[in-house]
Amino acid sequence: DLNYTDMLLEIQSNLAPGDQNRYTATAQALELYFGIYDSTGTVLTLLLYYLAKNPGVQELLMEEIDIEGSDGDFPYLTACLNETMRLSPPFLRAERVCTQDWTHEGLRIPKGMPVLVPLFALHRHPANFPDPETFDPNRFMPGQQTHHSYAFAPFGHGPKNCVGMKFAYVTMKLVTRKLLMEFRAEAVDGVTKLEYKPGTLLAAQYEPIIVNLVRRN
Repeated sequence: DLNYTDMLLEIQSNLAPGDQNRYTATAQALELYFGIYDSTGTVLTLLLYYLAKNPGVQELLMEEIDIEGSDGDFPYLTACLNETMRLSPPFLRAERVCTQDWTHEGLRIPKGMPVLVPLFALHRHPANFPDPETFDPNRFMPGQQTHHSYAFAPFGHGPKNCVGMKFAYVTMKLVTRKLLMEFRAEAVDGVTKLEYKPGTLLAAQYEPIIVNLVRRN
């Protein structure tokens, strides 16, 4: 089976020199890699912040990593990543264009209208996530999820969702597992805090986050 990069290379090889679509294929490849590495770095930084602020969660996660070894599914790690992206999505809004006239309970969206989904607000709606300001990975553990599937959308949904979602999860899980096998994150009193920059919507949306990485015994 061809992966995403193979498909782009195959498409590009079938285009004539000078065809503008060659640049489109290159742009798609760059968007995939830059988008993934930038956003995953953001999520991993925020994960360390939430683990430092919630040492009990970090202990459970390290226990899973120690037990699962290198071949596990790491459900609690996945839940921790999802809870991080719920509270602090790497992109604060999703943008789509309505493809057909749509009406629901008196709300009408005409075909062609841009629709902005405010992920930061969506992920904190108490109807979907009780006690929404609390970092609680159990919300995403198998068998414990009670929210609507579209209430959590850090990668979007449908045919236009993020093409790098699987790669992002694999990367984040690998880096976190390697890091927490040797270190733990600890908060610095009065210093470790999350402060968002007003008006910033993308990856560098917060002030520098300071945590201590302490080698495990």
